[in-house]
Amino acid sequence: MMGRLLTLLAVFGVLAALGLLVVRSCSFMAAPFMLADMSGPNGFKIEQIDFDDYLKRHKTEASVYELALKTNILPSAIRQLEQACGSPAQRLTTFYTYTVFSGEVATNGQDELFLSGLNGHDSVELPGVCAPAHKSSCWQVVEALNRDSLLTRQDYVAYTVEDGKNPLRVALIHSDNRFAPLLFQQTNGVNFGITTDSLVTEFRRLDALYGVEIVGAGFDQCTIRFKSLPDNKLPLAARLERICPSEQEEPVNLKALAAEIQVGKNYSFWWD
Repeated sequence: MMGRLLTLLAVFGVLAALGLLVVRSCSFMAAPFMLADMSGPNGFKIEQIDFDDYLKRHKTEASVYELALKTNILPSAIRQLEQACGSPAQRLTTFYTYTVFSGEVATNGQDELFLSGLNGHDSVELPGVCAPAHKSSCWQVVEALNRDSLLTRQDYVAYTVEDGKNPLRVALIHSDNRFAPLLFQQTNGVNFGITTDSLVTEFRRLDALYGVEIVGAGFDQCTIRFKSLPDNKLPLAARLERICPSEQEEPVNLKALAAEIQVGKNYSFWWD
């Protein structure tokens, strides 16, 4: 009798353990969605959401969390971008374009025909967000976001994106590489022998001398700002002219070009 009782107790113990495991498993699967956010009063908080319920009750807010899931950009940063631009955020995209890096050369017409068939047709999703912005205020938005201590502490980088196929946008990406906008947008002047990586290398050298901030990036254009400048800006003007040569037939007026280079002011490159 005692043996049977012990056997039954053992069976019930196993079943109870299995039941506990099932309950715990179901409880885990039904657990609320959680996101870490750095906007709390102490600089850190956990946002806990029943995601399906949240989607039904707050469609606008839910889109922020959907973007956060897909891009790894925190909800608080996405909201800040939306508030600054006055428009809803969306996934950052670019049009696929074959980018030639140093050492790569299209050797014949067949290669060029093949590449032209790929260029600009497929939209590529990038790990970032963006929001449409007014041209009159986009630069102030970029400056405000890049000066925000909370965003900069978390390695967020803001810049304008203009590709000729979409409205002007302000992008926000997460990277500790301040030149990442050029890599994301595949910025190059390959028709002048300027590849993406050679452009980044050149800007890194200028950054070591004067401090360079990337505030705008596109496939064939970018905008930078200098943090300091030499007393004699003529050699710098000549250097910038070599990076993005003018197509004018007459010689470039380096004095006029040097006068355009100002600390904290936009200086744009366009490789037409």
